[in-house]
Amino acid sequence: AVLLDAGWDDLTDALWAVRAPRERALERMIQNRNMTAEDATVRIEAQNVRRGIGNVEEEVRRGTVHAVIENDGGLDDLARKLDVAW
Repeated sequence: AVLLDAGWDDLTDALWAVRAPRERALERMIQNRNMTAEDATVRIEAQNVRRGIGNVEEEVRRGTVHAVIENDGGLDDLARKLDVAW
């Protein structure tokens, strides 16, 4: 999202987006970062307006984002998905 917001997407060969279901992201932020549910919700809402996060499907249609990885499991599952996509 930072690359897209800054207009740097043309500096890469490919952009991949990794996303997690909202409830899973909230759970992780509360457990792993010791955030309150309110703080985690505010952060997620703030990120949803950034390019490549809240509108990832549109970025894929534009050809800006080349792969979307669903991060809905554990770290081993994510690593497997990244290996397959690579």
